[in-house]
Amino acid sequence: MARTRSKCIAEGPAGDMYDLMQRVRLSPVGTGAIRHEIESCQFDPKPGARGFTKMIVACGKGCWRKALEIFDVMKGQIVASWGVQPNAYTYSAVISVCAAARKVDEVYRVFHLMKIESREDPECRPDAVTYNTVIGACEQAGRYQDVIHLHAEMARHELEPDRAAQVCLLEAQIRGKNWRAAQDVLDSMHDKGVAANPKCYADMIGGYATQADQHRALELFLTMQMVEIDPNLATCRALMRVFAQCGNGEMAMDLIEEMEDCGFAGDRETYNNLLIALAAGGEYHNIFCTLDTMQTENIRVFEKTAKSIVDGCHHNSDGNLCLRLRAKLRSMGARVGPSDGWASSCQIPNELGSDDSCLSSISRGSCSSGSPFSRGNSPLGRTARVHSYEWGAGGGRSEGMSYPNTYSCYYPPVNSYVINRRN
Repeated sequence: MARTRSKCIAEGPAGDMYDLMQRVRLSPVGTGAIRHEIESCQFDPKPGARGFTKMIVACGKGCWRKALEIFDVMKGQIVASWGVQPNAYTYSAVISVCAAARKVDEVYRVFHLMKIESREDPECRPDAVTYNTVIGACEQAGRYQDVIHLHAEMARHELEPDRAAQVCLLEAQIRGKNWRAAQDVLDSMHDKGVAANPKCYADMIGGYATQADQHRALELFLTMQMVEIDPNLATCRALMRVFAQCGNGEMAMDLIEEMEDCGFAGDRETYNNLLIALAAGGEYHNIFCTLDTMQTENIRVFEKTAKSIVDGCHHNSDGNLCLRLRAKLRSMGARVGPSDGWASSCQIPNELGSDDSCLSSISRGSCSSGSPFSRGNSPLGRTARVHSYEWGAGGGRSEGMSYPNTYSCYYPPVNSYVINRRN
């Protein structure tokens, strides 16, 4: 049976602060009982600003309306006659309770009152903690423009946001697809020794994929590891989208190998982006091997992916190989168009070698080279047969001479984009 008020406290006014808090905690909201208990208390000294702040936090936990009612009583004439006025801590306590309840409209209303009051009473001026709390509430409610505006206010008042508030600003810029502004926020965080969460890095890399900006994506992938944020499956997926968008099959193959070494299971999106990257580079041997793996794992080939593969063969005028690819894709249930009159007698390109041992097995729909990602022992971070690239301002690349696995970026100074695995 629930306890009633009469069984828990004595009749009459509260005799001390602890008694008053108990009475307020048990009083219903919106009945006037809270105002009666506070204004009729008989003990001295009366509750001060610190006492009201404690009461708001303790009694308002789990009931934001009670916190607001206590705050309204505090601003009334009777409590004012005790010489008690709200201060920054009191306002911040109310804002914190409302933020925890995800009542962002109430958070903003109280915060607005606080700023108005601070014009006459400096004791009510919002501090960094208050701003950080309001920013967090706005981010949770999806009010990203308010997050950006509040950060600008903090900068004007020379207040330093905490890590959570900085991440909120970063996420607001990402949601608005303001990639340059988001990168500026992230650079500022790194300069202060603060790292974002893995989701932000994955979203940023994904944003660079939409711009086909392989340079910045790789740079960020390296930087997150330098600030001790280990790449996860989401960041690797995003980087694979970058390689697909840029048509970099070689680095895409390196990445999928490194993902396997880290225990990240490739999913449908990752494998399809791998195929798109390989198709752009004309790496048909690895396409067949990847298709074998996808068929074994029962991973579907997207129609867009199948079209990219077949179109690559068409542009290379390699009808024989294209017919084999079509047959392989159809065997996996992928939708491919008509053969457009290509003859099955077309010659296999010389660079693949007509007597290549894997090609004979490719025609049977399998690859005999062992690992589906065999590249002559060239996973990321090891000396390997790869190419160095010089990056242009537009994110393009020019191929240089072949030498051990290094990628030149102006920042940070690193030698490879190996995925770190810390024990």
